[in-house]
Amino acid sequence: MSKKILFVYSDMGDGGIQRLLSIISKKLSGKYDLSIALFRFFFLYDFFGKKIDLKSPTSCSFYKTLTGFFKRIYVLKKEIKRGSYDLIFAHSFISNMVVLLSKFIFRIRIPVIIAYHNAVVPKTSDMGISGKISQFINLKLGSRSNGIIAVSRGLKNELVACGFSEKLLSVIYNPVDIEDVKEKKDVKLDDREINFFSEAPVIITAGRMSYQKNHELLIRAFLELRKKMKCRLLILGEGEMRSELERMVPEEFTNDVMMPGWVNNPYKYFSRAFVFVLSSRWEGFGNVLVEAMACGVPVVSTQCPHGPDEIITDGISGLLVAENSTDQLVRALENVLGDKKLADRLTGNAMTEVEKFSHEIISAEYDKYFMQIMDQ
Repeated sequence: MSKKILFVYSDMGDGGIQRLLSIISKKLSGKYDLSIALFRFFFLYDFFGKKIDLKSPTSCSFYKTLTGFFKRIYVLKKEIKRGSYDLIFAHSFISNMVVLLSKFIFRIRIPVIIAYHNAVVPKTSDMGISGKISQFINLKLGSRSNGIIAVSRGLKNELVACGFSEKLLSVIYNPVDIEDVKEKKDVKLDDREINFFSEAPVIITAGRMSYQKNHELLIRAFLELRKKMKCRLLILGEGEMRSELERMVPEEFTNDVMMPGWVNNPYKYFSRAFVFVLSSRWEGFGNVLVEAMACGVPVVSTQCPHGPDEIITDGISGLLVAENSTDQLVRALENVLGDKKLADRLTGNAMTEVEKFSHEIISAEYDKYFMQIMDQ
């Protein structure tokens, strides 16, 4: 009989964690009996296994958020007891906290793995008081888990510095389904999209419109670069900072900047752009860089904590610039857009480097890790 694994997360909406869960579940569903328990039953990415609605989404009301949090702990405990699972695997601060508290309060003996996908200190600070509480509980109860995954070496080092047990920590990079990326990147554009890409070199980025992703930096760099050369900017993603980002674009450049929101297939845009930019203030890994590299587009990234400098070899497979430096980002974009030999060299080297992040390799690492934890 297949071992039963329960994944726990907020939802299957847009994001790097959701892509990870979709890829891993697709690859390992033939070996394990997989289920996912979601606080909000919402899907933009598929999960290849049983889907369980815990019916406890977040709320704008502090009272409802507080009561909803305790509801999550209770309904998760009921599902764990009902499902007779062999392993529980939680992702990110809030989900980890719910699982760790369930394990502690109800003395759950099933092995638990927790995973971290974002830089700890800036992320919890960005979450306000709930982030501080989450960091405290994660740290205090993390030792009760059977294993902790960090998605980059830099993130592992930060977790150790915060007080997490190094003996429990393992690094497993996020996977990219390279074949799926290559298949989707050649999908045809519609006429409006063709016109946008055909009239000037396009700089592209993708990510939630949030403080973390620092799209403001990219817009400032684009506006400086636009004084020197004809180019366009495409920002894929949605989020709370949309209005602020739209206000940053002067009226005379509105035809040169497109913000279409979340898209089902970003790769068809990546592959037609001249350069991909990750302008984040922090990351945990930076999946989207690997996806862009797999599409054959040169990449430029801030050297933020953590991940980009573990994905990109500066000057070889991409360019790294100082975090929040408009001047450095402008110079890097000028170099890539103005030097075809450089762009081709970066792209060629990147195509080789992305292979180590393939879903076959990473899924095998997860498989080995799961078996190791369950055999303890």
